[in-house]
Parts: sequence; structure tokens; C-alpha cells
Amino acid sequence: MKPKPSIILMCDDEGVGWAARLLGCRHVPNIERNSYGTPLITNAFAVAQKISTTDVICFVNADIVLMQDFVTSLSIASCKFDRFLMVGRRWDLPHGTSIKFFPGWQQSLRKVVHSRGNRHAVGSSDYFGLRKGLYREMPPLAVGRHGCDNYLISRAVNIGANVVDATLDVMAVHQDAAISARRYSNKEDDSNRDIYMSNRRGVVGTMADAHWKLEEGDIRGVRPYHG
Repeated sequence: MKPKPSIILMCDDEGVGWAARLLGCRHVPNIERNSYGTPLITNAFAVAQKISTTDVICFVNADIVLMQDFVTSLSIASCKFDRFLMVGRRWDLPHGTSIKFFPGWQQSLRKVVHSRGNRHAVGSSDYFGLRKGLYREMPPLAVGRHGCDNYLISRAVNIGANVVDATLDVMAVHQDAAISARRYSNKEDDSNRDIYMSNRRGVVGTMADAHWKLEEGDIRGVRPYHG
């Protein structure tokens, strides 16, 4: 990507530290977790905003592949708005679809996605671009559990930030796993759901709540905005 982003890997799983050193990424192994051992998005955002050297930051799920269009779209949104949240739907590739990072891989990947991929449902987002300081206080939501991404969107709406849906301009790619096995307790999902429901203040927090849509580099209003 150009300009090259500063990447922070937050995890203490085996091999992550080695990969961070190999790729020149910042590694933060000690992240607060809930009683089930799942990292809390509260601490992740707090740490990222503290150590980041840039004004605009992003939270991206680790199984998502982004391309240059993400940086371009984020630049457009950050130049347009002071307080904003850029989100978008991902593209799912079938299990077994390989991604090889050779010169010209982005153009090749786009062709594969258009021929074999499916756009994910409107109810969730796997990336969040924002200006540092947008979220000052957050509840202890577990990363990757029910309602986490929806909370981030609903919170942005409730505090009067400009929510931008970049689905049409950003091709975020996700490789489907062989088996969609749940490796965590239903109680953990229920806990996250309860926290989300008690904090959403009437806003569901999906792409349908976005005030703006980014299409072909142009930001267009899609619903009344009163921020």
C-alpha cells in the first residue's frame, strides 16, 4: 500500500512476534482479555490510539486482505470529514482459494473475487477507519463476538460522527474456513450481545445506518444526517 501503513499486531499467539519482526510490524502481545481469554476491543483501541503515530487509525480483522483501494478511500473520507467512521462489507472467497502475493497480485485477486466471490451480508463490517479519539469510552466487548462491529457503528451514529459505507469502492477479501466451527462458549456470545444491546441506544449498527456512501471516489449522502 502507498503510503505504507504502520501495522500493529495485537496478539500473543505462537509465531505472531516472529511474523511481526519479519514484516516490520509493531507487536503488542499483552492485551486485556475477558474471562474466556478473548481480547477486549476496549483495550485494543486504547493501546492503538496511544502508540499510533498517525492521526487516522484502522481496526481490521486479521483474516481480511486489503488493497490499495482501501488507502485511497480512507484518504477521501478523512479529507471530507473531521469525525468519521469508514466501514464496509467484505467479499467471501470459497475455502481452498489461494492468494499468492506476487507482482500484480491485486489485479489478479480482483479477477478471482469477481468470478468466485460473494459479498457478505449487510449486517457486519470487518474494517473500521477513523480519526484518533473518536471512541473515548467503550464497554468491554470481546473481539469477534456478536455485536462488536455493530456497536462500533451504532456508537459512531449516536455521537454524531459521519458514517461512510465504502463497500462499493473497497474490495476487502476474506477466505472462508473449511468449517465454520464455534470455538467459544455461547455464554460469551450472550454476554457480548447483552453489552451491545444495552449500549446501542436504538441504532442497530449496520451498513443501513450509514449517512454516506463512497462510490467511484465520490461521497454521496444516503440518509439525513444531523450530526
